[in-house]
Amino acid sequence: MNNNILDIFKNKKVRYGGYAAVVTLIALVALVVLNLLVQQIPAELDMTHNKLYSLSKETVNLVKGLKNPVTIYALYRPGQQNQSVVDVLQKYQILSNKLHVEYVDPDRNPGLIAKYDKSNKGIPAGSLIITSGNYTRTLSPYDLYDISYTQQGQPQVLGFTMEQKVTGAIAYVSSGLEPKIYELTGHGEKSLLDLQLTSTLNRDNYQTASLNLLSAPEVPKDAAAVVVISPKFDITKDEENKLLSYIENRHGRVMFFFDYLNKPLPEALPNFDDLLSSFGVGLQDGFVVEEDRSHFVNSPLTIIPSYGKSEILKPLESNNLSMILQDSVGIKTLVVKRRDLKIDPLLTTSKSSFIRVDVSNSNPNRLASDIRGPVDLAVSIEQQTNTPDKGFRLVVVGNGSFLGPVFPFGTIKGNVEFFLNALNWVSSQPTSINIPSKSLFQLPLQMSQLLIYLYMGIVIILIPAIILGIGIATWLRRRHL
Repeated sequence: MNNNILDIFKNKKVRYGGYAAVVTLIALVALVVLNLLVQQIPAELDMTHNKLYSLSKETVNLVKGLKNPVTIYALYRPGQQNQSVVDVLQKYQILSNKLHVEYVDPDRNPGLIAKYDKSNKGIPAGSLIITSGNYTRTLSPYDLYDISYTQQGQPQVLGFTMEQKVTGAIAYVSSGLEPKIYELTGHGEKSLLDLQLTSTLNRDNYQTASLNLLSAPEVPKDAAAVVVISPKFDITKDEENKLLSYIENRHGRVMFFFDYLNKPLPEALPNFDDLLSSFGVGLQDGFVVEEDRSHFVNSPLTIIPSYGKSEILKPLESNNLSMILQDSVGIKTLVVKRRDLKIDPLLTTSKSSFIRVDVSNSNPNRLASDIRGPVDLAVSIEQQTNTPDKGFRLVVVGNGSFLGPVFPFGTIKGNVEFFLNALNWVSSQPTSINIPSKSLFQLPLQMSQLLIYLYMGIVIILIPAIILGIGIATWLRRRHL
């Protein structure tokens, strides 16, 4: 009997099968032990697109540096919490013992709601109340997402803005500072309200006000920045001098946005152009045409610009946000300019683009009068001084309509983020939060004709050829066995 058992174990098949069983058992035990160990490690990996549930360095630094206690009341009925919001709030809470998150049932705590409901309109469930000392900011459930409307009135969710809004609210309640932005009026400009930007700026701790330099003696002392959006008419010489004095003598911060006016811009806006020439740039005549298919969508006039190297653009690049500009004009850098100026291109077209100077000619082919690209569509200008943040800062963009809905896409997330990032850079406010929302919007795939043929060749010819070759080689080898 014993010999029979020994003979069985001497069999190669039994012996190898036993080895395989033992190895499999050891591997399973190792996987179970490894899984138990990993569960004990307090670490998470955000695998979502655009890192939806990760906090930026700016948020981490702000929360870890809090000097005063901050409380976040999350208003949720039992069992109705938004798990995405809860996950992000947990990440905030572990950063500092000065930040406390409390989940409150709004139906059972009407006194808390009444205390922070300054407008007496009620605070809906799902809202966040961020408070510290005498300062409070309330975020509704809709504030945690970027919701815009197409020209047909259809709502569209562009991004997840929770970190942007919560961090901005924490910055406000912990400091109480709200930089004031003045928008120039009196020249047919587009307003921040019409462009649906006022509420966005308010959520980012900015106050907004209008400024008419025809009646105002100067730019107000409390101006953190001045914005000029799509003027249809020129400023007067007196207004030009007031802006020039603000920029030169008070380290002014200004953002200029110019639209194509169907007439020569330098001639249509000579005082604006004269003001810009004082800082090394000017407006190009004509409109920009893009011929590289990977840099336009639907039409050569609907441009997807390339980004320059600037801190303004880093959040857009890290979040994979693209921009779309329609009917743009070029910004030229003058050959002769002041030595203390640092002028950086922000948005540029490809080498295949050009400026159509003869705007009355609709010929799709290039003309002798056309100016070859690449073309700068936006530039930043900074005065170089020995003291940081003491020089003036300007941003000049050859488009203003891109701040509103872009047909047929509606509001473009990258366009809005560019405006906010540029404003944060221009104003240099310590409470400005330069955090992009997590984009949920993707532009249509744009590929050049060469890439289309390349991918077709790989999918239709190369991959089938490889599979066929492997099959033939396998058949030939087995045929001779």
